[in-house]
Amino acid sequence: MNKEELYDIAILSKLEIKEQDVDEILKDMENIISFAQKINDAKVLDETVEDLNDLENILREDEVIPSYPQEEILKNAKTKEDGFFYLKNTEK
Repeated sequence: MNKEELYDIAILSKLEIKEQDVDEILKDMENIISFAQKINDAKVLDETVEDLNDLENILREDEVIPSYPQEEILKNAKTKEDGFFYLKNTEK
């Protein structure tokens, strides 16, 4: 990456770069690009990728079970509307 490319990126990103910071930013950008390249170059075994596709859900199956009746749940509610708790706005 060179200064011209850095300034182009800064313009597209709407960033202001001070002249005294250019060398340090270029060094940081090179480190970032180098790290990204290392990740790109990492070898992944095809077997590993296939194993990941064969994963199964180890959680229990969903089970519908009865709940309390709606009237029982709402019996102590101060305010309710259409079978739901209703909180009135008390601010004036």
